[in-house]
Amino acid sequence: MNVENPTTSTFFKPRVALQAELRWRIFSRLCWITVSATGFVEGQRREKAVEASADRLPAARRARGSLGLASLGHHLRVRGLELESWILIGLELWIQTQLESSSGLRPRGNQALKFCRSFLDNMIAQIAFGLLAGFIGYAYVAIKPPCSRICGSKGGPQVTSARVRLDDGRHLAYKERGVAKEIAKHKIIIAHAYADSKDFNFQISQEVLKELHICILTFDRAGYGESDPNPGRSVKSEAFDIQELADKLQIGPKFYVMGLSIGAYAVYGCLKYIPHRLSGATLVVPLTNFWWPCFPAKLSRDALNGLLFQQLWTYRVAHYAPWWMNQSWLPSLNSLVGKPDPFSRSDLEILEQLAGKAPTPGQGMETQQGLHESLHRDLMVAFGKWDFDPTDISNPFPEGEGDVNMWVGHEDKVFPLELARYLSGKIPWIRYHEVADAGHLLIYDETNCEAIFRALVWTSLGM
Repeated sequence: MNVENPTTSTFFKPRVALQAELRWRIFSRLCWITVSATGFVEGQRREKAVEASADRLPAARRARGSLGLASLGHHLRVRGLELESWILIGLELWIQTQLESSSGLRPRGNQALKFCRSFLDNMIAQIAFGLLAGFIGYAYVAIKPPCSRICGSKGGPQVTSARVRLDDGRHLAYKERGVAKEIAKHKIIIAHAYADSKDFNFQISQEVLKELHICILTFDRAGYGESDPNPGRSVKSEAFDIQELADKLQIGPKFYVMGLSIGAYAVYGCLKYIPHRLSGATLVVPLTNFWWPCFPAKLSRDALNGLLFQQLWTYRVAHYAPWWMNQSWLPSLNSLVGKPDPFSRSDLEILEQLAGKAPTPGQGMETQQGLHESLHRDLMVAFGKWDFDPTDISNPFPEGEGDVNMWVGHEDKVFPLELARYLSGKIPWIRYHEVADAGHLLIYDETNCEAIFRALVWTSLGM
């Protein structure tokens, strides 16, 4: 039997030299794995290394082996990561030992085999550590919020609107319409919808506003338009932003609030935290957080499953993994912009009408300070975990001195109608209005818009 000279085998190099070589190969492979984990580099196949290692075995051994080394390399391949030659060297030694044992010979190289196994175990641990480190590095880069372009700062957008400075140093941009606030009988502060601003088009005439003695105050919610971002934005902070805006503009101890779509969470915050400051409140096509405890699990689950794929993903990411909202590859509500899918027939008709009108000054600047501080934070607050749900709110007008109205469209495809109906049934002091042949954009219909404003000040007019 031919016996190979140990001094000519690759494995029997001086131990120090072998350790240095293996450590260098481990380090180079970990670098490769870390880069590959981020998606920037694909693994390079190394068939030549496998074939070369197989060729080092004598022909007799290859014939007696149940599986060739090249075949082993093929079957143990993990997503493009080939077995390196130093792994195959360990396999060579193992096969050599097994063959000698089966031939009745005393196995040689037991000490070397233990050394090889120890090194392979260490190699696996280091690869696992490298994978973990690479994933952590990738995750850190992925979830780190992008920098904002603050209005009025160096390199940021210019300030073109009236603003008030809040006690925490932030600024809120606002806009007045209707009767001057100094002489108006009814001051209404409106929280705009998702991806909107204080400059959205109201479909109510100046004549009606004068008739009802209404002053409308719209403002850019934190991070939108020209209002400074608020990293700690919450349902509660939005309510206190409204209260402080009212105080800075000196509109009096009481005022009305109106919230549109996702902006309705600011009104829920007002009803919860500052009810003593309210004369009345209106929720127009308000958001429904599918994870409010007041909803039965099956009702919420069915409502979620009835949404479009982009809506479903966006709401779930906002709730379960809000730090991941800045991922552009995730399906999002932005991908629905300009598409008819999320809108009803009546909504599409309204959009067609609005497209023929000239935009008001300031429109188009909703997200100029960055998507994360405007859209992403809005969704994170709206569909995150609240400190309360609407059924925890006490009636803010127990003596009937004001009203809380909820307006929804029968054809609304953005927020499920079933949840709004259920919620209104659980809160008896809400006046529920369901508009037939109307969708999510019902306030952009002139008739509906006027009815909404009249209902808000109805009680104070003695009607």
